[in-house]
Amino acid sequence: MVFASSDVASLLHRWEFSEYVSEGFVIVGCAGELVADFFTRLPENIRKQIGTWSTIVLILALTIGLKCLIRTNELSGSVIGSLGDKAAEADRKAEKAISDSSAAFSQATDALTRAGKAEESLGKAENEAKSARTTASSALILAQGARTEADSFEHNLGVAQNQLTDLSADIVKESATRKELADALSPRELWIIGYTDKTSNIDKLKALSGMKAFIEVIPDFEAETAASELSHILKASCWQVVTNISPDPETILPGVEVDVSLQPDNKDGTDSGMWHLAMFRAETLEAFLLQNNWEENFGWSERGEMGLDSIKIRVGYKPNPYFQDSRTKELEKKSRTLLISKYGFDSTGKTEGYRKHAQPGRLSDSIRCEQTMP
Repeated sequence: MVFASSDVASLLHRWEFSEYVSEGFVIVGCAGELVADFFTRLPENIRKQIGTWSTIVLILALTIGLKCLIRTNELSGSVIGSLGDKAAEADRKAEKAISDSSAAFSQATDALTRAGKAEESLGKAENEAKSARTTASSALILAQGARTEADSFEHNLGVAQNQLTDLSADIVKESATRKELADALSPRELWIIGYTDKTSNIDKLKALSGMKAFIEVIPDFEAETAASELSHILKASCWQVVTNISPDPETILPGVEVDVSLQPDNKDGTDSGMWHLAMFRAETLEAFLLQNNWEENFGWSERGEMGLDSIKIRVGYKPNPYFQDSRTKELEKKSRTLLISKYGFDSTGKTEGYRKHAQPGRLSDSIRCEQTMP
């Protein structure tokens, strides 16, 4: 379909406005999710309704926004194509004018030659020469005008190309933002990954086999699913795991908290080695969770609450870091990278051989528990 320039501008404005409106609804949907997750004073059924409708609004708004973005790109392409056609037409006009000018100059030269050879027809030759000069002058003026018009179209084409470059950058930024939002809203997952060099991403946990882990989880579907996947990962790594619903879920912070007992208060230091081993195991588990993009916290349990060969893992609601400021996100990313590298979970340079989802019935039979101690 062919549109006039004013029609294209009007349509482009409407689609851009529609995209802004849809983005507004995305914010409304996110705000609704925030209310449903954190405004615990509201009744449970109202929070569930708010969360459901907010998710629906968010999905619809993202779909409409993507449609508007695609349509805006198509209209921008039509504008750029139209400018390219106009520039090509201007070049053709300029070439024709220059050709006419060359012909005129040839006629003028011929007229002057005939005037020199035929003095008896000097008057006639002069008239022809004047006429030829006039034609040449008109042709030159026409060529200059065509050249000016071509330069103008070339400038407009350059402006349009710059706008397209800016629009492409905006699309890349928007895609990254939407991916970040989708990751923030998706449930937590854990995978067992095998590499082509016969290693896997849980080898560091297997090296700490025999550790006792008590998992407490709040009564929430996403949190219970995440705790179940974590339990299967630890069992595949030869850890002794006990999972329970927390009797006091309000004391569990969002994310995953890894607790170890406070350092023993004995003077002879007989339990110090066991306590340091428990600390090392807890920090190794923290690095594994960070590698899988889980938000975690480190905590302490009272002396005597559990043995020095045990750690407590408390699984709460999934945090939503989407609304954090950019500086906080950057600092957390650097801290996460350092801890992952320190405990050997950096998979840079490794080629993935297989990937198994850590859910009941999905673990490979080839994953065996090797009872090895560090």
